[in-house]
Amino acid sequence: MKKIIIALILCLCVVTSAFSASSFTESYGYLGSNIYSLTLNWTAAADGSVTSYTTAATIKGYIFTAVTNPDTTAGGLAPTDDYDITITNSQGIDLFGGALADRDSTNSENAVPLLTPGVYYTPIANEKVIIGISNNSVNGAKGKLILYWEER
Repeated sequence: MKKIIIALILCLCVVTSAFSASSFTESYGYLGSNIYSLTLNWTAAADGSVTSYTTAATIKGYIFTAVTNPDTTAGGLAPTDDYDITITNSQGIDLFGGALADRDSTNSENAVPLLTPGVYYTPIANEKVIIGISNNSVNGAKGKLILYWEER
């Protein structure tokens, strides 16, 4: 009987931890004229945290914009207002220079990469990038990040 109870407790721990992790789903698109997109749907963990994610797709070219969409569907779980996103390269540089900070919890938003405040640029990449999402406290919050670049 003791072994059965221990086995049930272990199973419960495994199931609980499986539902508490954050997750990403990734899709890659070609829009024509050498323009590509990477769509990342994300879900926060049971405690609101989101583990950083390295893309499966390699970004090759000039990154020119990103769109963020919180989950605003009926019954959806939008992230905390002013949550932050970073898109970093292998050297740890935020390719958007902070332009993806303070994302809105109810509206879709567009951002272009910042070199310095008020100076926009198109960073070049030829690698997988790391997505970081922070300052969210909504358990199981969901959102979408769409990254666009031109391959040359």
